[in-house]
Amino acid sequence: MAEEMATRERDKVIELLLDVSELIERDEKSRKKDIKPILRKLAQKPPFKEYGLEENDVKIIAILFGNFFEDGHEEGTGIRDILKMLGGDKKTAFRNIKRINDLEKSGILEIERPRTPLAVKSTADASADDSADTVEILRSTASLTDQFIGRICDSGGKIKKELSEPYRDNLEYLADQFKRVELLLRNDDEFLLNPTHRRYRRYMRELEIHRDDTELKKLEIRISERLARTDKVFPLEEFKRQKALTKEEELIIIALLEGEALGRKDICDIDSLLGIISGTHYEKLNNKKMFQKDGRLIKEKIIEIESRSEMLGEEDSVRLNDRIIGRLLCEKKKRLKLREDDFFEVIKPAISLDRVILHPKTYEEIMLAIEMIEGGVAERLKKWGIKGSSLLQSDYGKRKYQPITMLYYGAPGTGKTLTANAVAYTLKRDLITFDCSKILSMWVGEAEKNTRMIFDRYGELSRGMSKPPVLLLNEADQFLHRRTSARGAADHSYNQMQNIFLEQIEKFDGILIATTNLAENMDTAFSRRFHYKIEFKRPGPHERLKLWRVHMPETAPLSDDADLHHLADRYDLSGGQIGIVVRNAATRAARRGDNIRQEDFIMACEAEMSGNFD
Repeated sequence: MAEEMATRERDKVIELLLDVSELIERDEKSRKKDIKPILRKLAQKPPFKEYGLEENDVKIIAILFGNFFEDGHEEGTGIRDILKMLGGDKKTAFRNIKRINDLEKSGILEIERPRTPLAVKSTADASADDSADTVEILRSTASLTDQFIGRICDSGGKIKKELSEPYRDNLEYLADQFKRVELLLRNDDEFLLNPTHRRYRRYMRELEIHRDDTELKKLEIRISERLARTDKVFPLEEFKRQKALTKEEELIIIALLEGEALGRKDICDIDSLLGIISGTHYEKLNNKKMFQKDGRLIKEKIIEIESRSEMLGEEDSVRLNDRIIGRLLCEKKKRLKLREDDFFEVIKPAISLDRVILHPKTYEEIMLAIEMIEGGVAERLKKWGIKGSSLLQSDYGKRKYQPITMLYYGAPGTGKTLTANAVAYTLKRDLITFDCSKILSMWVGEAEKNTRMIFDRYGELSRGMSKPPVLLLNEADQFLHRRTSARGAADHSYNQMQNIFLEQIEKFDGILIATTNLAENMDTAFSRRFHYKIEFKRPGPHERLKLWRVHMPETAPLSDDADLHHLADRYDLSGGQIGIVVRNAATRAARRGDNIRQEDFIMACEAEMSGNFD
C-alpha cells in the first residue's frame, strides 16, 4: 500500500513538472495566471522541499526536466535560452544566473562551461571575478544531474541509498577523499611524462581550458551528506577542525596520505601537489609559498620537504609527518626496538652520570642541557616569552622533550664519549653511534650521499618511538673544520658535504652529540648550529685522584707503598690515560706474580707522559 502511494506521488510530481514546462512556453499572461499554484505545490513536495527550493528554482528545474525528454537537448540547454524562457528584465536575469549557480553548488544542475582561453584574474578585485564568471556562464549549457533526475523519477534508488548511507569506517571515508584528488589531477597520462614535459603540458592546459569542477562538487556534496549521517568523527575531520585547514592545505594532506597509503609516489612532489591545488598558473605561483620554510604546514611539521639542494625545486619530494600518517590512518603506534645494522652501532647505556668524573663547570653545563631536554627549564622559558632559537618555538610546546644538539670538545681521553653514554643513560634512551671515518669515499659525490644518509637513517630509526635515541657522532672533526676554497672536484665535494651537514643539523629533530678534539679549527658556521658547546678540560689534581680510584678495582692487590695522592698531584694525565697506566702497571705486577707497587705506577706514568702527543 505504501509503495503504491509513493508511486502515485512520484507520478504526480512528474506530471506537475511537465505542466510547468509546457506553461512556461505559453505567453506571459496565461503563464502568470496558471503557473503560480503549481509552483507552490511542487515546492512543498520531495525532493524540492528537502533542498529548500523557491518557486523560481522549481521553474528552472521544470524547464530542464521538460527538455530532458526532447531531441536536440542531449548536451543540455543553453543558459541564455533558459533566461529567455524565465522572462523578466536584465536585473531579473542576473538574479536567475545566481540561482543557476546555487543549483549547481547543490548538486542539482551540472554546467558545461566553454573551453576558451581565460585571462589571469586579479585577486584584488572580487567584482572582476564575478563579472568574468557571469560572462562565462552565459556561454554555458546546463542540465539536471543524473542523481537529481533519479530522485524525481525514483529510478535512482540505488544512488539515493548510497547518498543516504553513513560511512562504515575510516577507510571508506578516506576512499572518497582520495577520489577528490583523482578528479583534480589534470590528466593521468601526465604522470608518465618526465617532469619537464609534465610542467609544459600543465601550463598549456591551464591556458586552454578551465577546470571542470562538476564531478568534484558532486563528490564533495556526497561526502558531506554521508558524514552528516555518520555517528562518528573521523581523524581527518577532527584534524581539519583542530588546525582550521584551508581547502588547499586539506588537499595537500589528502594527496600525501593517498601516496603513503597506496604507494603512489607520483603525486608526492611539489609540482604534482601544485597541480592538484591550483586552477590557474597564477594560483600555482602563489601556492608555491606553502612549501617554503615559513609555510604553515612546514613550520608546524605537518609535512616535510626532502630537498635536493638549498633552493626549493618543483621536483623535490614531499612527505607527510609519520605521526600524522598514523593518526589519520588510525594505525596504532608500534613500539620500535633499535637493531644494529651496517651503518650505526647501537649501544645500551650502562653508566650513570654520577660515575663520570668531570670538571665542575663541565658537569654543570651537561646538567643544564639535560634539564632543557626533559626538565622544567624549557617550559619556564616559554612562559617568560624567551624564543631565542628553534628550541623554543611553539611547535615543540607540547613535547615531553626538547630537540638538542651538543658539541663536546677537548683533549683526547677527557671523557667525551663516556659522558655521551651517561647522558643517554640519564635520559633513559638508547645510544646510536656513527663512525665518521665512514663518510669519506674515494668516489666524488659519495661523501654527500653518506652525510645525508646519517640523518635519514636516524629519522627512520626514531619514527614511532616515544623517546628517540641519542645520536653520537664521534670524532666529527672532518665535518666541523674550516671550509676552504674549492680548487678541484674533491675540494668541492668536501665543501658540499659540510654544507649538507650544516643544513641537516639546522633542522635536526632529536638529540645529537658530536665530539671533536680540534675545536680551534672549527668553522664558525658550525659553532652557531650547536645549542650547547661544552668544553672537556683536562682534570685537575682533585679530579685526577677520583679518576685513579675509579680505575683501580677494589680487588687489585696494591702494595703498601702505592700512593694514589702522589700520582694524582705529580702526573697531569687525563682519565683515558689513567686507565691505560693502571692496566700497564698491573700487567707488570702480574708478570712478576706480585702486588702492584708504586714503582710500577711511576714507570707506567713516565712511559705514558713521554708518549703523549698532545
